[in-house]
Amino acid sequence: MSALTAVAQQPIPNATPDSTTSAQTSDDGVVTVAVPDGWLASVGSIRLFGYLLPIYTMQTPDETRWLLNGVFFPSAYVVPNEQYDEGDMFMLHGTAVEARAFTPADDYALEYLPDAYISFDDCIDEPDADIRPGDVPKTDGITYDAVTVVWICESQDGFTSVAEYYVRLGRAEVIDVGDMWWVDAVVGVIAPQDEFELTRALLERTVDSITVDYELAMQNSVDAFVDYMPEMWANIGTLAGIYGNR
Repeated sequence: MSALTAVAQQPIPNATPDSTTSAQTSDDGVVTVAVPDGWLASVGSIRLFGYLLPIYTMQTPDETRWLLNGVFFPSAYVVPNEQYDEGDMFMLHGTAVEARAFTPADDYALEYLPDAYISFDDCIDEPDADIRPGDVPKTDGITYDAVTVVWICESQDGFTSVAEYYVRLGRAEVIDVGDMWWVDAVVGVIAPQDEFELTRALLERTVDSITVDYELAMQNSVDAFVDYMPEMWANIGTLAGIYGNR
């Protein structure tokens, strides 16, 4: 979880329009992203309904500037219907789904972000959220609801930091399931106020640099299944023995 901390401003390492970067790849070799030199990064991926999505965080060594891109805490829902009552849980293509009424992005972001992505512990008071409509893509069969949420943190020492998060929800009618909605995107940046725009430009640069090796991802999935097969067959054999002795 990134903390919104108001601190004394220090120059961002290599934070210029033509700042040098180094490519960093996830441990499984699937996702690669450009990281500004001098920054620390963690790169990986998650699967949402079977689809691979890149995720990463980056920060300066003093932890005063953060960049974040990706749904680190996959959240998916189905609007309660004849099949599913409020609070029911089930798995769909490897993703946990909860039955819950649709919550608009502005309300959901204020519920979702403080729990999972940001802390206000170092602010004098918990800052008010400035909520603005977010841009959404046009995709057949899917509707989107998005917001940008901005917090400004004042410290007891008089320093000011800004956090900006973009949260997008997707919604679609899914055959045999119903009216589904999910967290489709989360992108965030935290920085001292006087260097916020520059830090956000760095975030945009990292987003543009993302590459995903889907062929390798598929091979990794196959390898993982092959590695699991002995355990799977052992479980099947155990079950066969149990039921065979009944």
